[in-house]
Amino acid sequence: MVDEAASLFDDMKKSGPAPCVWSYNIMINGYCKHRRLDEAVTLFKEMHQRHLVPNTITYNSLIDGFCKLGRISDVQNLLDDMHARGQPPNIITYNILLDGLCKSSHLDAAIELYQKIFGKGIGPYAYHNNR
Repeated sequence: MVDEAASLFDDMKKSGPAPCVWSYNIMINGYCKHRRLDEAVTLFKEMHQRHLVPNTITYNSLIDGFCKLGRISDVQNLLDDMHARGQPPNIITYNILLDGLCKSSHLDAAIELYQKIFGKGIGPYAYHNNR
């Protein structure tokens, strides 16, 4: 299915309509869900080349993909980029991070993050518990 979507996406880039941020988000999320992070990152870089601004959803998909592959060290670069581009993390971002940190046995970092977001007045939500 992802390959079929990628083919359609490539057709859009060649003959229109030009893909927008939402189109890129769909493809990036699809690649991440199928553990094809290199292709997702390629599209992410392409967004920058096309002067499209990735949004929090774009970053959440990539962060989730990296976390699920245990590539926690790569997540910090995305978070730094996210802040630099004015895309603040949301509760979904934090839930993804908490889940990824716990599953990769970075419990101290997960506790520290939890205390940080709880200190900001952001509490646990059912979304995290139902993932």
